[in-house]
Amino acid sequence: MIIPLLTRFEKYKSYSEESSVYLLRLFIYVVLSTLILPVLLLTSLDGVIRYFEQFSHSVSGSGDSNWQALFDYLFLPQSGAFFINYTIQYSLLGCFVDMIRLKDLIIYFYLRFKSVTEEEKENATKISEFDLPLEYGYMIAFFGIILTFSVFVPLILPIGFFYFIVKHLIDRYNISRLCSKNDKARYKLSPDITSYRERNKLIVQMTFFCIIFAQFYVMLFFAKSGDVTFIHLFLMCLLLILSIVYALYWNIHYKTKFNPLDSNNNQLIHSTFYSQDEELSIFNNQLQDKFSYAYFPPFALESIHGLKEQREQEINEMKLTI
Repeated sequence: MIIPLLTRFEKYKSYSEESSVYLLRLFIYVVLSTLILPVLLLTSLDGVIRYFEQFSHSVSGSGDSNWQALFDYLFLPQSGAFFINYTIQYSLLGCFVDMIRLKDLIIYFYLRFKSVTEEEKENATKISEFDLPLEYGYMIAFFGIILTFSVFVPLILPIGFFYFIVKHLIDRYNISRLCSKNDKARYKLSPDITSYRERNKLIVQMTFFCIIFAQFYVMLFFAKSGDVTFIHLFLMCLLLILSIVYALYWNIHYKTKFNPLDSNNNQLIHSTFYSQDEELSIFNNQLQDKFSYAYFPPFALESIHGLKEQREQEINEMKLTI
């Protein structure tokens, strides 16, 4: 509850910037609280201080026993059991809470209790929007947990597979049938159509982080076990380095080719990145691909297709002013 409140009270230029900041903060919090700290068995501030004291003592000491004791903190048998229990509970209880929409139910009873006029009672019955940053943040963090422990706790894979299937079906139903048609992330033509790529870029960056963290953790696990040769360690290090290089290359390439934060709608229209015909063609393809009857009800599609005429009118007005 603290993260969305802090993000909401800050000032942003657009909804996409606000949702990106909210998504990044939520992802960092979830990864720290459900992946990194539980792996180290750090459940309190005292445990964090003791862990870094052990780390400094291991670095200053001589011999492999200190490093062996340090690595024992990372790969305790309780870690695998904890994460299997966590994934089972989150897959069952999390999907069940999304299905019954417990958050909307609590908000409804609260607004209904404090409402006095008929207008307030009607507003209490309105269904909230689909929270994209919240769903993306938890889903990518859960993906990182499954990917990290998939090598030495294989039982976590079918649990994660079950979670993603059920989560997809529930989110698809909520978006198409229940959520409000005034979703800001889908219905604002400007600036979300151009800055939507920036949020997608952030999601891909977080996915790269999960993959790189999983490779690093697996490499430490096999190095600690001592059952691998130098060639295997070299190949794992090479794969980790190639993953980091590819992630950096993709980040730089994507930012150079598509950077909505360095441009506005006028720059896009005046052929800085696209011509008028190319932009209109891309916009029409987005309407046809993203907003289909499989995901949105008919009354929502009627409002969406009106954006096409609005965009054509904006382009024609800008052509006349040139």
